Amino acid sequence: MLDATLRGAKSARGLRDLNAVLAHGEPVSVEVIGVGVFGITSSRDSRQTTNLSYQIHFRDTWAAGNVALGHKSGAVSVLGAHFQTIPDSLEVLNRFTFAGKSPLHYLVFALCIAVPVFILVVLVICIRSPIRWKWLWIIFILPGLVQFQFGWISGRLNVQPISLLVLGANAFRPSPYAPWTLGFAIPVGAIIFLATRRRLLLQDTTPEA
Repeated sequence: MLDATLRGAKSARGLRDLNAVLAHGEPVSVEVIGVGVFGITSSRDSRQTTNLSYQIHFRDTWAAGNVALGHKSGAVSVLGAHFQTIPDSLEVLNRFTFAGKSPLHYLVFALCIAVPVFILVVLVICIRSPIRWKWLWIIFILPGLVQFQFGWISGRLNVQPISLLVLGANAFRPSPYAPWTLGFAIPVGAIIFLATRRRLLLQDTTPEA
């Protein structure tokens, strides 16, 4: 099923390398852990590529990788395949744990808890304060601005300058096989409200006095 462009000495070496990874006897289990479909359509041609990701459990090891399939004129061909051995299942390797983590991991985790708590406290103060434009202030307080995303496994910290994050923090992963990503944002609205609250109260009570 190899695509015609891949047939040759290079693909033969690739197949031997692939065999070295997968030649561990009958698999205990084979799991499809990801599917991606990409299509290109034009007036002359229509092509589609399907990327299948697998996790394979052998008796003595694990392997993970992907196979790319090309669909053209009703025919299916293999465009590429890559597998590598892994020490354990992806669920175990990408689980959320503090074992062996750096101080940065602990700092990010603490911020992901502290920022929402801070926003909620300020939100309660805003709701209980006799100020004008209260609902606008509530909307302004709820999100955090400038999001920081932290890969729990990779330890990489990325910044998204233009973004809104409700309650200023989140945690997600695309699937049970993928690593966790933690995010937090600067609670700009909550900070501005606390800094200007006294002035807002004075402005609101001046006519009554």
